[in-house]
Amino acid sequence: MMTRADDKVLSAIASLQGNPQFETFHDWLKESHAELMIATTLTKDEVLTRWNQGGSQALAEVLAMLRHPTRYK
Repeated sequence: MMTRADDKVLSAIASLQGNPQFETFHDWLKESHAELMIATTLTKDEVLTRWNQGGSQALAEVLAMLRHPTRYK
């Protein structure tokens, strides 16, 4: 499980917004999240499905913080 981002992490995220290299990384995270959600729906193995769900939830939380870092303070 991921730990909650502290103010230092949220400040770092906010300062990176608009950086082209960071935006490339952010796009990759969004694509990875979408692919993981698709894989979760197609997986028949229950254990793997749970692992995928956990990964998807963690990525969703990171992406939410990236969209609105000030909401998490």
